[in-house]
Amino acid sequence: MEVSVLELSAAGNHMLTRPEGKAVRDNIKALIESGARVHISFTGVHAPSPSFIDEALGRLVLDLGEDQFRRRVLLIADSATETVRRLTNKVLAHRIQQVRASQDSSEEA
Repeated sequence: MEVSVLELSAAGNHMLTRPEGKAVRDNIKALIESGARVHISFTGVHAPSPSFIDEALGRLVLDLGEDQFRRRVLLIADSATETVRRLTNKVLAHRIQQVRASQDSSEEA
């Protein structure tokens, strides 16, 4: 499987809005659809908003599901500041919890 490295800093300096996050998510999905495993680098990323991270990565968990996200996306944690790492972990934990709850409720039905 091909590996593509996506530098989040290429999204620009602001990384504040959901539309900016959606553009990043669309890029990641296109790479995945081409068969790649995507490694995401946070080098140069200092203060993204929770909305940006949720739209770029959190919604990707919803789109792909937890298992596929874990197989196809690698977050290069040591390239992130502690603040960015905490924010990203919080957003992803919330979205993973949503996916699991949805799966549990569909299994009960």
